[in-house]
Amino acid sequence: MKQIGSTGTPRRQVLAGMGMAALGALLPLGSARAATQGVTVELFTSQGCSSCPPAERLLAQLANRPDVVALSYHVQYWDHIGWTDPYGDPRCQDRQERYRAWLKTRFLYTPQMVVGGRFDVVGSRRQEVEQRIMEAERLPRLALSIEEGQDGASVRLPEAKVGREGAAVLAVRYLSEATTDVDRGENAGRTLVERNIVRDLQKLVVWEGESKLVPLPAGIDDNHGQAILLQDLATGAMLAATKRPPLSV
Repeated sequence: MKQIGSTGTPRRQVLAGMGMAALGALLPLGSARAATQGVTVELFTSQGCSSCPPAERLLAQLANRPDVVALSYHVQYWDHIGWTDPYGDPRCQDRQERYRAWLKTRFLYTPQMVVGGRFDVVGSRRQEVEQRIMEAERLPRLALSIEEGQDGASVRLPEAKVGREGAAVLAVRYLSEATTDVDRGENAGRTLVERNIVRDLQKLVVWEGESKLVPLPAGIDDNHGQAILLQDLATGAMLAATKRPPLSV
């Protein structure tokens, strides 16, 4: 595991997981392509980090599960050590910084997995990740539905209580799979096969508990899927999550 402090100086240190998870549920409404439900597992990773491939292999397995919404965010703060991650995006580090504030973690690090928006775990610790997913599956859940129409898809939000700051409706577009031959840096000589790489992240609206229909941006095609997340803005807890797989899946 690799960490970076607020000053940007990399350090190596073991970090314990903490927190509890929340998950989302889907109730499809006559959709031609019904979305699936799942616990969110968000991996923060980099192709420049030698500790990350085991976590990426675990995420790839989780991505095949219908009860998990697996997403891989590629950060850029390891690009200086010899390899520039082609999928690095400053928005990914911004999201990890937001989790640092929500979860009150001391450092940014890779590979970090955040389960349900509330539980921080080292991404290569398979047993711990699996345990937190099982715990999340037992928690109460909100019900979302995806409505597919000729003009595109929309997510329907139920009427429910929400926290003091409301909840963000997020649309995340991800690349289903990519293979990269790395010829420099800590992973030089490796061929990395990675899943569900985040390529776009949009906050659509802030939901304040009212029944609402929210149009979704175009997201899915033969190579890209879309996750729709409902996240409490005060705590980071994931109130609901669904995924719309690539058309070829």
